[in-house]
Amino acid sequence: MVYNYSRENLHMELRSDELKDIKDAISKLAEAQLKSEEEIRKLGTSMSKLEETVVKLAEAQRRTEERLNELAEVQKRSEERLTKLEETVVKLAEAQRRTEERLNELAEVQKRSEERLTKLEETVVKLAEAQRRTEESLDELARVVANLSTKVESLNKTVSSIGQRWGVDYEELIRAFFQDFAKREGLDFTYLDKFTYKDEEGKYGKKGKVYEMDILAKNDKLYLIEIKSFVEEDDIEWFDTKSDIIIKVLNARNPVKLILGVNVTDDAVKAAEGLGIKLVYGNVIEVKRKEKK
Repeated sequence: MVYNYSRENLHMELRSDELKDIKDAISKLAEAQLKSEEEIRKLGTSMSKLEETVVKLAEAQRRTEERLNELAEVQKRSEERLTKLEETVVKLAEAQRRTEERLNELAEVQKRSEERLTKLEETVVKLAEAQRRTEESLDELARVVANLSTKVESLNKTVSSIGQRWGVDYEELIRAFFQDFAKREGLDFTYLDKFTYKDEEGKYGKKGKVYEMDILAKNDKLYLIEIKSFVEEDDIEWFDTKSDIIIKVLNARNPVKLILGVNVTDDAVKAAEGLGIKLVYGNVIEVKRKEKK
């Protein structure tokens, strides 16, 4: 088979091929266009979904940020609480240290207390033993006192008997001792009276003080007399004081202050002379005086 192509036929054949190619190309372009549009449509759909997703993500991000802000606030408060807690722990640690120191001190005090208690217990034991011995001694003393009481009672009876006789004998002794003086003065001691004055109001001294004096009236004179076996300087001064009081009480005139003493000290003699008291005595005893440094 022979093909005879003229220029025109060839040209037309070429154009027909080109058109076919063009149609094919157009067909492909159309198909591609359709695919593109489909892709674009899908892309649009995807874009819508993407936009929704982005919106959701944006909302989620907003909520996340809000949550983060809340968490940040919570964290801030937690840090503040933690700071306070740390401070509290520091204070507790310091308090614990002080407590331990106090416990150590108390332990030391307790130790000393136990030592003292031990010593006290020992002392109590010794005291109990001493008390036992004391009770035994007291029992023995009670027996001695009982025996002594019996002896004293017997002695009292004896002394009482002697005292009765001694009182009479002593009075007779004094009278006999000063018999010569009484005769010279014309005094009769049988008329000697005991005068007692109680200063109820405290006019001359302490309230209720009792002043006693032997008095003897002779003619126009009132004798204020004290009879003693031993006379000291203090006796002279007290006699002078109570004599002045009784003289005022009795409103006495021409009183004579008279002391009769068997034994007198040299100081008593000087004191009587200085106070104008008549002192009649048997013996003078010299008092030893301490040397002045």
